[in-house]
Amino acid sequence: MTQGIWEVEIAKASITEPLDDGWEKSSINVPSPGTIASYRKGVYHAHETATEWRVHLDHYDPRIHPVRHLIDDAPLILMIGDTFKTLLMNTRTRNTAEMLREQKTTWRMLVVLGVSLVLVALFIGLDPFGFFEEVILFLLPLMVTSLGMYMIWEGLGIRHPGALSGRGIILGIGIMAIGIFMFYLPTKVMAGIILLILALWSFSSGIVSIKRVAKGRLAVPEGFLKILALGLLSLSMAIAIFLAPQAVLVILIDVMAVIAFLLGLLLIGDGLSLRRRMKHTQED
Repeated sequence: MTQGIWEVEIAKASITEPLDDGWEKSSINVPSPGTIASYRKGVYHAHETATEWRVHLDHYDPRIHPVRHLIDDAPLILMIGDTFKTLLMNTRTRNTAEMLREQKTTWRMLVVLGVSLVLVALFIGLDPFGFFEEVILFLLPLMVTSLGMYMIWEGLGIRHPGALSGRGIILGIGIMAIGIFMFYLPTKVMAGIILLILALWSFSSGIVSIKRVAKGRLAVPEGFLKILALGLLSLSMAIAIFLAPQAVLVILIDVMAVIAFLLGLLLIGDGLSLRRRMKHTQED
């Protein structure tokens, strides 16, 4: 990938060989419209769509520099924005033929899941603090604990024999201990920690983006104005968290509600479209 090119698109029809052993499937990524699966090889990141491969170069390998990767390659503002973009574009562009190929569940299950997400979204929107206390404060420590267990598993080299990593095991034990400790923290302390982490994440992303923009257009092949806006929005979010933490917390929870609502509508639409398609197929 040459200087100045941020992402290249390669038609699947032009690829005759499978990905080599250096590529690994990635389960956690910033949402991207049309993506079926995502793969990584060091700093190279490939998104697979129905018709092409989209490959770009990250600044940091998430396996080696996870914090730097979050700050520079996956800022909080970018993750929120791309999630909305992906949901809205999927709602507009998906067709029944694609759903028949991709969906393994019945249309009834899709509708039930969609309605459930819409109800969850309404619950979140009507009582954001209740959702935070009853759900987030349980799920977050659980996720941290699970991450620690996963890192221990990876460090033991069970999936990849011979890849034993003492550093990974120790780090995993530490993260798992933090997750267990988080279960016992008071609500206000947990809320403060979460907001502090989000503020530091946004502030660091903003500073990194502004520094890159200051080096000129060649330093930001992703787009000069895009990275400038991303940096300014990230800094604005960090400042807002420090000035009005409670209001920002409510806004972030409301954003989660809107995402859940859109995803619910998407699933309901998929289910009903699949039902119509199945009905037409039976009639033919």
